[in-house]
Amino acid sequence: MTFLEFKAWFDGFCEGIEGAPNTEQWKRICEKFGEVHEPLPGPCPQPYRFVPGDMSPFGPPYEITCSLPAFNLDLN
Repeated sequence: MTFLEFKAWFDGFCEGIEGAPNTEQWKRICEKFGEVHEPLPGPCPQPYRFVPGDMSPFGPPYEITCSLPAFNLDLN
């Protein structure tokens, strides 16, 4: 399943839910999301590295990475 297919399923699934999903509904959402197998589009850009003397007016040298956050979908 692709992300777009999951979104279409999720939109339809949410039509029958009022408010936040209950435990059983959340488990079903997590199971369905587990069926998504699609690579990230395009190459991941290299993180920005601060070079001493490069004084940016936008603040500290923030490091930007291209990684997905870890989600704990375990409901137990």
